[in-house]
Amino acid sequence: MDKNNLKAAFFDIDGTLYDLKNKKIHGSTIKIIRSIQNKGIKAAIASSRPLETMTIPHLWDIEWDGLITSNGQFIFEKNQKLIQKKVLSSYKLNQIFNIAHDHNIPIYAVGKYEFFTQTNKIVDEFKQHFHLNTNRIEKYSGQEIYLLTLISSGNVIPLFSNIKGIEISRNGLLNTDIFVENCTKATGISTLMKKWGFNSNEYLCFGDSPSDISMIKQASFGVAMGNSDKNTKKVADYICPPSYENGIARTLNTLFDITL
Repeated sequence: MDKNNLKAAFFDIDGTLYDLKNKKIHGSTIKIIRSIQNKGIKAAIASSRPLETMTIPHLWDIEWDGLITSNGQFIFEKNQKLIQKKVLSSYKLNQIFNIAHDHNIPIYAVGKYEFFTQTNKIVDEFKQHFHLNTNRIEKYSGQEIYLLTLISSGNVIPLFSNIKGIEISRNGLLNTDIFVENCTKATGISTLMKKWGFNSNEYLCFGDSPSDISMIKQASFGVAMGNSDKNTKKVADYICPPSYENGIARTLNTLFDITL
């Protein structure tokens, strides 16, 4: 890896920036990201979370140069200036919600607000894992949705395989996410890098789940957290310590010789 060719760094949130085990972003992570920005490297988020759910303590202690949200459906420049928005049509959303209802699959949806379509033990586990506080239960009523997550411990992807124009992937033990087709973190990063005047692969990134595979493969230097699943680790250039062992700060310290 040629550090001189790295123009930006992208960070997933859950299980990467945000230590789900200790429920925090490590202070040293914040400091070292600011340090690489001072060296002229842009720092951006690349997350499946919509902007509306990015309420994690200390996440905004960093002055982010850009945001890839909703798995690449929304792209923001600095100061949350929107440069791209793509959402599923209400027709496709009705298809998805109807299939989920017929097969008793709970959905977690985020638009202008968060809601679940039902509650049960698996939903409670999902909420606890991602530290979600909403107890709102309702049916889909035609509004725009920025994040749609099927909550199930089994493989539900085949049930939705006949719906055209969607991107669907299992990204955890309980969550399968659905987005607009051809919207990935990699496509979002490519758009933002082009906007900045850089080649699409002139970045390093950190991630921990299948939704991060596209950006890790595209990156000049793609890092998988030690707490990643095996498929994410398989495509990474480097596997760093887990998020709960301060993996980002330790890796950036080694790469850029930064003393905190």
